[in-house]
Amino acid sequence: MSVLYDLTDKLTSLQRLAESGNADPEAIADTMKMIEGDFDDKAVGYVKVYKSVEADVKEIDAEIRRLQERKTSAKKNAATIKSRLAHAMVETGREHIHTPLFSIYTRRTVSVEAPEDPNKLPPEFIKTTLMVNKSDLKKALQAGREVPNARLVENIGLGVR
Repeated sequence: MSVLYDLTDKLTSLQRLAESGNADPEAIADTMKMIEGDFDDKAVGYVKVYKSVEADVKEIDAEIRRLQERKTSAKKNAATIKSRLAHAMVETGREHIHTPLFSIYTRRTVSVEAPEDPNKLPPEFIKTTLMVNKSDLKKALQAGREVPNARLVENIGLGVR
């Protein structure tokens, strides 16, 4: 069976030959019918392949969604495991654990807890996009300044080397 570009080339050549009037119209018509039949068969084959590839795309999209959900779940599980270990280490007073495989330690960080509504804070701690400027707010709170609706919150994290 011929390839699509060969069939296309043959059909266009026959059409040009028929338009020029230099060939037997009956012979051209018979040849065109034969080539058009091959062309139609080839077109059906192309559509079958196209539909197959289109179905593959849908399957790939579904697999991407499934893997994204799995990734999100794995990230949550990892964060939960890390948090549980950090809290257990704090409760038992174990700040450092050294093993041949890992050096596990807890670290204390301070973050700012501020209201969702930035209008509840003084303007100097608000960015022009009306977001809380937590770094300046944290510095002010650490310096002992009283800021309404904001406070320092101690967090526990876990580091693994």
